[in-house]
Amino acid sequence: MLQSFIIFINPASLITVMKKKVKKAIAKVKHKSHKPKVSKKSENTESHKKKASDLQPIATRELPPQPEKEVFHEFKEPEEAPESKEEPKEKEELEEKEEAEPETKEQEHKVVVGEAIEFGWNSVKQHAGFFIGVFLLFFALSFMIYGAGALGTRIVLGLLVSGMSLGYRKLAIDMVDGKPPEFKELFSCFSLLLKYLLGAIMYSIIVAAGLVFFVIPGIIWAVQFGFYSFVIVKERSWPWGALKKSSALTSGVRGKLIIFALALLGINLLGVLALGIGIIITIPLSVIAAAHVFNQLEENA
Repeated sequence: MLQSFIIFINPASLITVMKKKVKKAIAKVKHKSHKPKVSKKSENTESHKKKASDLQPIATRELPPQPEKEVFHEFKEPEEAPESKEEPKEKEELEEKEEAEPETKEQEHKVVVGEAIEFGWNSVKQHAGFFIGVFLLFFALSFMIYGAGALGTRIVLGLLVSGMSLGYRKLAIDMVDGKPPEFKELFSCFSLLLKYLLGAIMYSIIVAAGLVFFVIPGIIWAVQFGFYSFVIVKERSWPWGALKKSSALTSGVRGKLIIFALALLGINLLGVLALGIGIIITIPLSVIAAAHVFNQLEENA
């Protein structure tokens, strides 16, 4: 206190004191200017390092293994998928198709009967000379059978006619397929003669039994199994298989086939009434028409 009081009284001492303070201030400024400058980048890196050191993981103690808890899942019954609206529509469409199929088949068979007779007529007209020659051959063999005195000769000639009748059916099937008639086809089916004879015996017994039982079953069975000979010729099957195949082919159309058989019967009666000469045309017409119907039944099976 005394010194400051002296300085306050003596102005010279006051000036010396002020000089000393100025020198000290200048010295401090020079000392600060000589210090090295630290860049902001280094300051940032150091700050990041400090933060990273602060965020280092703290060591934790390992916990003992705990027993697994049993998980019980609730059983849910599977939900039934809702019936789509499209399924009833599809069922209705299928039912309509099934109902429409019998009608279309009936229409097809109605057309087949007319086309078969027309096809037979056109085929006979186109190859009239050929069928006249075949008819004369069959007529001559039949006349020889009735005129032969020996039983063995009749049997041989009868087997010859039966074998040729099989060849006649083969020829008719070929014509339906678009092939021209050939005379050699009449002798092409003698290997099937045994099957044909056995089938003819079985067919005759079935039809005769049906005729005994009020006639109508015999007519139905005659139509039902009537295509057995065509099956034997085309598929070379045994009689029982041929009868079954004929029954399957005629299923559902036997009424129309009865009408077809009656139509052929009427055509042949007209041929007989024409002094017997008309059967030269009506017999081959009937065989070819029957082959045409057989072919259409196979396609529609």
